Amino acid sequence: MLLRSVLTCQGIWYFGSHKELWKPLTEKSTPTLTTTVSVTCFMFIFTYVPQAAVLAFLNGPLAVVSAVFIVLSESSTITNLISRRFFVEDALFDTFDAVSSPPPPFPPTPFLSPPNP
Repeated sequence: MLLRSVLTCQGIWYFGSHKELWKPLTEKSTPTLTTTVSVTCFMFIFTYVPQAAVLAFLNGPLAVVSAVFIVLSESSTITNLISRRFFVEDALFDTFDAVSSPPPPFPPTPFLSPPNP
């Protein structure tokens, strides 16, 4: 358990200190945030009242609060499925490839490069 925590902290530190890894994920942040807001608003408009009504019979006065948490949980699940499938999947592959590939070699110096024919 301790090793997992240490590796997680190292991964966060590595990601934070290498700005070239940020590009694939920052490009996808706007569509993901737009999807999050859209799905959450849609879910509150169309599913909050029916769920609060059903929960009024089961929870009594706490139905309003319970329905909020249920709608937020459902919205989170739908947003996660949509964004991972359509937006973030390629960015995760690009980030993984950037981390797992070796760094590029140094450019050849003029005195070590082969002569031009």
